[in-house]
Amino acid sequence: MKKVIFCLLTIVFGLTMLIGARSIVKAEDSMTKLQETNKVNCPKFIKGIDKGKSIKLSWTRVKNAKGYIIYRNGKKLKTIKKGKTLKYTDKKVKYKKIYKYYIKSYTKASEGKVKSKKSFTIRVKVCKKKYKKQNVRDITFYSLSHNPMTYGEKEDIDINVWGKYDKKPLIKKVKWYSSNESLATVDSKGVVTVNQKRKNGIVKIYAIAHNGYREYKKIKIVDMMRPTKFEKDVYISKFMDPLLKEHLKDTQDIASYFMYDKPNTKVKYELGTTVEEQLKETPKTEIDENIKKKIYMLVVNESYTIEVKGDHIVFSTNEYFTDGYIEYRVAVAFNQKRAEIFGYASSSYVQCAPRWFYDEVDH
Repeated sequence: MKKVIFCLLTIVFGLTMLIGARSIVKAEDSMTKLQETNKVNCPKFIKGIDKGKSIKLSWTRVKNAKGYIIYRNGKKLKTIKKGKTLKYTDKKVKYKKIYKYYIKSYTKASEGKVKSKKSFTIRVKVCKKKYKKQNVRDITFYSLSHNPMTYGEKEDIDINVWGKYDKKPLIKKVKWYSSNESLATVDSKGVVTVNQKRKNGIVKIYAIAHNGYREYKKIKIVDMMRPTKFEKDVYISKFMDPLLKEHLKDTQDIASYFMYDKPNTKVKYELGTTVEEQLKETPKTEIDENIKKKIYMLVVNESYTIEVKGDHIVFSTNEYFTDGYIEYRVAVAFNQKRAEIFGYASSSYVQCAPRWFYDEVDH
């Protein structure tokens, strides 16, 4: 009897412990979810303007923020208790001294204030007009060499940084920031790299000065191998119509494959001279079977020659006469270089879409 009672007590104790453990886990899960719900970001941008006897601070609004905490030289300066307030003037400053500021957002939860990480730090010097170096007041972007850009490409952005009153900037170096890193990233030297995820859109590349003054340049990311339209005022021979109309998707798929999936390939596809070899391939190259079928259709069925030359691809066909023939060509550039790289005998080529060129050569 005693053994039975002991076993029952053991079972009851075990169940109690199990229920208690589950309650603790649920409580911890609830706390984690509460913390995640109340998570708040820091301001994306912060700027400081030297007013001579004061420094005017401003920052970008943070969603769900109940307020902001301003830090100067690592110490708390001011707590802003309204999420809609986005500016503050620091009046306790001295000439020649450089002040460092950063900001944290906060929100409220049952466990108290939930603070964000700190924003990037800005540096502002209190200046007189006679000073040779001033806080940054202007950033000028040079024109980009290539805009729009396509996947995997790079662009080095050049800028000029100017101080107030057209003086030299206190600190010439800037921070770089991409508004959408899923489209393109930018390194500490201002080199933009478009990702390989094949996403289209517009990205803003920011240059941010030491005092938070900022300017940006918009870069359009598109798939250059798949133009959505061709120039209407460019005459293109009827011999190229199937390539750019009926079979445009196949043409784009082939160009896209050799640019992104099999770069630096050099191979020529042309009509074979025998029944056994309808598609002549020089040299023999291992490629995707679906792409091979598209190439076969354009070469054997439509009488085009396709030549991949590493940094571009040329689709061509001929119209014959008694005294010669005209070669019609559509060339697609894989990189940002100019059309002269194609080595055309003719200089009469025209651009029918970004990176897509057309010309006619008499033979």
